Amino acid sequence: MLRSYTGCYIWRLRIPFENRDNPKNYISKLLNYSRLLEAHNSLTFVDEFVQACIHCWQWHLPFGTYNLTNTGGVLTSDVVRWIKEYGLTNKEFQFFADEREFMREAAVAPRSNCILNNRKALLAGLKLSPVDEAIQRCLATWTQSSADRHQLQVA
Repeated sequence: MLRSYTGCYIWRLRIPFENRDNPKNYISKLLNYSRLLEAHNSLTFVDEFVQACIHCWQWHLPFGTYNLTNTGGVLTSDVVRWIKEYGLTNKEFQFFADEREFMREAAVAPRSNCILNNRKALLAGLKLSPVDEAIQRCLATWTQSSADRHQLQVA
């Protein structure tokens, strides 16, 4: 619908994550789900996404669509391994056997896996770090939700 309009940006993100625990954060979701689906996807570090959007406007980049995902893709199992390496949990994660099992037992809506090409954004000078580096930076500075901090203080 927006393609017919001139003078606007379409900023696309995919599976947002950050270093703060919240219900919309991919890392928080992985920590809370009982079973996971192994998938290869693009992810977007929210802080870098916001900065890229601001820079589009400040730098007067050409209007259009920008995929503001971190460079590359990542497997669910890699993120789980890093979560454990950074000491966020010692939970043993369980995975669905395949996507058919996931769709049959857990999914409530159709889903897709994809890697978005962020080359246009990078060539424009926007800073979008490699996804594995961005995830590990977030895990190294992870901030639990206030409810989790309160439970730790009581225990």
